[in-house]
Amino acid sequence: MASQPIPVEKYEAIYREWEERIDLGPHVRRHLEERVRYHAMLNRVLATLPSGARCLELGCGTAIDSCILGRRHPGIVFCGVDIARGSLALARRAGEQTGQKVRLARGDVFRLPFRTGAFSLIFHQGLAEHFRDPAGMLREQERLLSPGGWAVISIPQTFTGYTAMKRVRILRGTWPWGWERSYTAGALEALGRESGLLPGERTGEGYWRSWWEPAWVLRDLCGKLHRHTPLRGSALFDALNRAWEGMWERLEARLGHRFCKNVIMSFRKPAQG
Repeated sequence: MASQPIPVEKYEAIYREWEERIDLGPHVRRHLEERVRYHAMLNRVLATLPSGARCLELGCGTAIDSCILGRRHPGIVFCGVDIARGSLALARRAGEQTGQKVRLARGDVFRLPFRTGAFSLIFHQGLAEHFRDPAGMLREQERLLSPGGWAVISIPQTFTGYTAMKRVRILRGTWPWGWERSYTAGALEALGRESGLLPGERTGEGYWRSWWEPAWVLRDLCGKLHRHTPLRGSALFDALNRAWEGMWERLEARLGHRFCKNVIMSFRKPAQG
């Protein structure tokens, strides 16, 4: 069904395992904790949309992001598409458990079953990296966006220890999600421009919490000291920790697209062709 071969059978096997878990609450909490900047960028776009606007999550997986955003923006209509039937089953469960309605469909992200200009916002996380040439997918998104509509994309960033680890596992055939690539912010911007979309905000988010991830080792320096120093809990140490955290939050907001696990970017379709 897909225009480019992807290991759908692997996804189905993973989702079958997930289906055995009755409670998706831990996954919801993980999304809330690990996708703060991704959700914040989406919230800024959603706040500008009128009631009744339609938004589409591509490669929606469990559609937990749509459920979270739907609770914050009850006037918006959320839709989700995935090629894996197991994914859609989990997405329906997520909707039931969160009390949110997401309209779901099975589809190929290169040939989506929607009319031109149907959506004010299209978003996806962890999708485009699965295709060797995702340009057709971006052009399809451009087709589906209304004039002035938005796309928000979160994708693995190239220069991380996590990417290096993943490449080794892909070569060994042990990475569960099959072949993947990664992007710099510049490469993602170029991909959007080639598809007729104008780049907007950019940021980065997340770390592989490992000694093999240099940025995380530095980021967690005060945390390591807190766990091992007798000074933890002192006013001086607390002040140092607040200053360190504040510095990193500012650095991540401005330059995180260069060193964080994911690069996140918004794009806009021109209001006039």
